[in-house]
Amino acid sequence: MRLWNRLVRPASGGSAPDAGQVSIALVVLVFFGLMMMIFRFGLPWGQAVDQKAGSQASADAAALAAAEQITKDLPQAINDGIGDAENRRDLENLLSFLGHGYGRAGAVEYANLNHSGLETYDYDWRTGEINVRVRSEAQTAEQHSFSNSRADVGLRLDDCRLDDDEVPTPDPEEPPADEEPPAEEDPEDPPTEEEPPPPNVGTQLRCGDLVLHFTIDGENGRPTLDSSLDDLADQFSVRLTA
Repeated sequence: MRLWNRLVRPASGGSAPDAGQVSIALVVLVFFGLMMMIFRFGLPWGQAVDQKAGSQASADAAALAAAEQITKDLPQAINDGIGDAENRRDLENLLSFLGHGYGRAGAVEYANLNHSGLETYDYDWRTGEINVRVRSEAQTAEQHSFSNSRADVGLRLDDCRLDDDEVPTPDPEEPPADEEPPAEEDPEDPPTEEEPPPPNVGTQLRCGDLVLHFTIDGENGRPTLDSSLDDLADQFSVRLTA
């Protein structure tokens, strides 16, 4: 206190250096005031900015991880469904396993790895979009940061429908002109003719961007895949959209 009184002592009767000491005291006072303002407001603001950036990075990682999981799991799930299909209806229900939570496990894993929790998740297979919302585990001023992100897998799916190929109608067989017609048989013992089996039918299964070619067996109705699923991976194009 005595040091402060000496610094701010009125300059009357004093020398010029006393006035300089007063100015230095004011500078020191302003400096400490600014430092207090920085620690009071600036530091929490900086922490909030860092926390928000971290939660946004977590949301982006979660959305991309879900998209990558879908591109990995979907071809195998479709292949398994085709293997289990026994008729046309099974093909039309080929994508019935899809739901708005498909791929969620990947989002949860990467949100947790980035110190966040997955709040909401939605996969819209008709548009190919994934929407996630995460909450940071860290807190600033007793508040969590929330961030949203959106990814696109690049493959749009829809309800499956079959488009059959046209089956040509066979022409009736005519006997050669020089061939005598067969002798009439005793009506009491008519000949038995075996009906030919129904022809196989070629068909396309269309599920949005997914198009697969099948042959439907005419006798048992079981479908056989004629195209390959190897090209399905090339139809994906994972990217962040928001």
